This record gives sequence, structure tokens and C-alpha cells, in this order.
Amino acid sequence: MKLHGLLNTLRLAVIMSVASAAISAERVVLLPFSGPTATESARGMFDYAARARLESKKLDIVDADSTSNVLRSLRIRNTAAPLENEIKALCDSLDAQFVIVGTVHSFVVDSVFSEISVCTRMLLSDNSALVWQDCATITGGGTHSLFSKPAHKSERKLARAAANQLFSTLNLSRSSRKLASTELAGSGNSSRSYYPCLPIAVIPPVDESEVPYSGDMIGNFLVSSLARHDFIVIDPGRVRNVMLACEDLRYGQSVGAVSKMLSDSLDAALVVTGTISKLTPIRLVTLGNSPEVAVELRMIDPKSNSVVWADHLERTGRSRKGLFDLGIIYSPAALASEVIDDAISDLKVIRRKVAEPLN
Repeated sequence: MKLHGLLNTLRLAVIMSVASAAISAERVVLLPFSGPTATESARGMFDYAARARLESKKLDIVDADSTSNVLRSLRIRNTAAPLENEIKALCDSLDAQFVIVGTVHSFVVDSVFSEISVCTRMLLSDNSALVWQDCATITGGGTHSLFSKPAHKSERKLARAAANQLFSTLNLSRSSRKLASTELAGSGNSSRSYYPCLPIAVIPPVDESEVPYSGDMIGNFLVSSLARHDFIVIDPGRVRNVMLACEDLRYGQSVGAVSKMLSDSLDAALVVTGTISKLTPIRLVTLGNSPEVAVELRMIDPKSNSVVWADHLERTGRSRKGLFDLGIIYSPAALASEVIDDAISDLKVIRRKVAEPLN
């Protein structure tokens, strides 16, 4: 049974990769980007920039008015993590095969500091499978060093720069996935043990910091970093659907109970979650403070409810300061993204080649 499940997941990995090569010939729905901490005008600027960037890549994007009308008629409010049935109904109504969703986690422009942090992903309409995802953070200001980038003065230009960087990784000519991370080495006393990790689910970390919605941002950073390191990640919308079903959106039941539900419903082999104990608010950065991040991460085997890997990460923007202040990070989002990516990069995994689709 375990081998059968592994083959099914590897088959999905190949199908997703082959699908990415054909995206340019299909219709794509671009949903309005969510962003509880960004103003409506800021989100609108990024939506416009994202649509322009995608159209420049020759994607057949459903027009914004048609998308808005269908969203209203279906009463879809959460456009950052729509449920699987909502995606299917939306794409059926618009005759589309893919949907792009995302979140503007921060968008700040002032005289001394600027930051935009955005995460997005592309899903198949039939089963909400994750085809592509990435995050982009662009910052400026925060220092008077000769080598620092100045703060952006224009919200429109900042939005355009973020869209250009974000969608530059959407590679439509990619033919197939070469490797997939299939097993993870445990930490601590179990470091010689390997655990199946295909696929993997992310529960947004519990937020104990001063920054609203930082759990969602760190959760998206985890999804993006895991996917970049060849993990097959279950879409956050499908995870949210399971959490809603067991009446837990991060706090009610134990993580073990939710992990078991994710395993039973989505065949999740491992579940990633954690706690954010510190993240510097942007308002303090604009006053000259160096950002700080402290995150505890852990991976849980849902079948045994045991922690197979854990790490505590704590860093400041000056942790890697070099000559002439090179290496200093003034952006809380950029610092958090770097910390998460370093943690995922250090994971010891077994990768297996996937050459041909499995029938």
C-alpha cells in the first residue's frame, strides 16, 4: 500500500510538471490578491501589475470584470486560499483550466523605507493541485550606507518591480520534474531514520509576535521554500478546507488531531507547523530599529503524532553584517524569508528521479 501511494504521488508530480509546459495554451483565472495589512489601492496596483506581467508572458488571462462577476455570484470571499469546490466552480464558469491566487503580505512606501512582500501560486482547476508557486520581497531604504538601495518613492513602480520578479520564475517551457524529495532525515536521536515526506502539508505557524497575520506570511514562505527544494506540497487551500472541516483554524484542537485529519483526507506524509515568537513590526523599522525574527519549526508524522524534525531559528537584520554594512537586512519580511529558506536548505532528504509519467 505504501508503494502504491508513493507511485500515485510521483505520478501526480510528473503530471503537474508536464502540465506547466502547456499552461500557455490554456485559460488562466487571476484572482484579486488578498492582503489584510495592505490598503485596497495598494492591492489594486499590484493586481494591475500582475495582470500586465502575465499577459506579457502570452498567457490567456480571463478579463478582470468577468472574474469579479463570477466571484460575486459564487460568493467567494477568500481569494488567497479558496476551497477546492470553489476553484472548480469558478473555472467551470469561466472555461478556465488554471487559477492564480496570492497574498500581498506587506506594502509600505515612505521617505525612509519601502517594502513589498507577495506570495502567489498556480493551481489546476480539476483537483487544486499545486503547479507553481513563489514569493518575492523587494525593499529599499532603512540606512544611509553608500551600498544600500534607496527607498522606493512610487507605489506603482514598486508593485511593477514585485510582479516582474515574482512571475519571472513561471517557466512555461519546463518539460518534466527531474527530482522529487521523497524521504526526510529525522533530527536529534532519530537523525539516522528517514521518513516518507511525499506529499507534505503546511499548517500556518501560531502567531505570537506583534505583526498581524505573520503566521500566514511565514506559512506561505514555507510552502514556497519547500517547493523550491523539490518537496511536493499540498495546496494551502486544501489544507484550510480540512482545518475548517475539523473546526480548527490554528487554535482549537491539538496539532496532532489536525495532522491526523490531513493524513486521512489528503494523504499528507508529514505536516509542517511551528510558532512565531518574534517578528519586528515595520513601524519600528521605519524608526531605525533592526528587524528581528524568532521562529520554531517542527515536522510531525501524523500517523504516530511524533515530531521527526524540529529547529529553532533566531536572527537579526545585523546577524550577517559585513564590511561597509554589507549584508544588513532592514526588511522584516526579507529576514523571515531568508531564515525559513536557510532552515529548509539544511534538511537532509533523499531525492528520486522521475523520468516518465506512470500510467
